[in-house]
Amino acid sequence: MVLVVLLAAGAIVPSFSAAAFADRPPWSGNPHNPGMGLIGVVDTTNGTDCNWTTSTASDTKGGVSFRMKVPSTISTIQNSGQPSKGVNIHASFAGEDGFYREVGLYYGSWTAQSGIGYDPNKFQFAYGIGDSQGGKLRGVLNLPVVAGHTVELSFIYLNSAGQWQVWYDDLNDGTGVQAINVGGSGIRVKSDYAIFVESNTIGPNSNTQALGLVEIMNVQSAIKIVGDGVSMSTWADGFVVSNCAVSNQSYGVDNLTPAGHFKFGYGGTQKTNGFQLW
Repeated sequence: MVLVVLLAAGAIVPSFSAAAFADRPPWSGNPHNPGMGLIGVVDTTNGTDCNWTTSTASDTKGGVSFRMKVPSTISTIQNSGQPSKGVNIHASFAGEDGFYREVGLYYGSWTAQSGIGYDPNKFQFAYGIGDSQGGKLRGVLNLPVVAGHTVELSFIYLNSAGQWQVWYDDLNDGTGVQAINVGGSGIRVKSDYAIFVESNTIGPNSNTQALGLVEIMNVQSAIKIVGDGVSMSTWADGFVVSNCAVSNQSYGVDNLTPAGHFKFGYGGTQKTNGFQLW
C-alpha cells in the first residue's frame, strides 16, 4: 500500500477540534445543531442519548474509519448551483478538549479555513477541526470525487508519526492511501463514534433530499495502533440517531448485512431514536 503524506500549507493545525459547521448557539447540544445532523448512526452503549460524549477519555488514541459508495446524485446537486444548501456525509468524535473532529464528503457553504482550497460549488473530501469559535473545515484533498467509487476515509492517531492523521483512499483508482498530518498529539477520544448525513440548515434542504440514500460498507474504530500498523474493528453496535434534530421526515436508515453495512439519508426506513441496527 502506498502512503503519501501531504503537508500542505494550513493542513497542520494545533490541538483544536469541533464539527465543521457555523457557530453553535447555547442550546445546540452535541455534536450538531438541531436540524443539522439529519440522520445518523452511533456506536454507543446508550443509543437513545443524543449526547454521546463520555465521562472519561479513552486509554488509547484511537480513531474512526468508514467506507462509502459515492452517491450517483452528486452531479445533480452540483449542477443545481445551490451551494447555500450545504450537505455532507461525515464520521466524527469528540476529543478530551470538548470539541469535535470529523472527516467526510462535503458540498456547499460550510465554514472553512482560508487558503485550504475548499470550493463550495463542488463535492470535496475534507476534514474539520474547530476551535472555541465553532466548527471549521481545516483541510481538503483535491482528489476526484467519482460517483460510484468506493472510498475509505479515516481520522486516526498514528504512533510512529506522533500525531493525528486524516487518511483518504479511493479503492477503485489504485493510487493508495493519501494522508494529511493534523497535529493534536496530546488529544485522546472522549466520546463514542458517530456518522451523519448533515445539512447546514435547520432541517432538510433540497440537496440533502437529492442526495438520497448513502451506502456505507463498513464503519470501524481503531482499537490498537502499533508503529505504522492500525488495527481496526467494526463497531460492536450501531444505533440510529433520528430525533436529535428537527424535521427529519423521510430520513431513515436501511440495515444491510453484515454488521456495519447500511444505507442512510433521504428515503430510508424510519426508525425510532436508539433503534439497534446490529
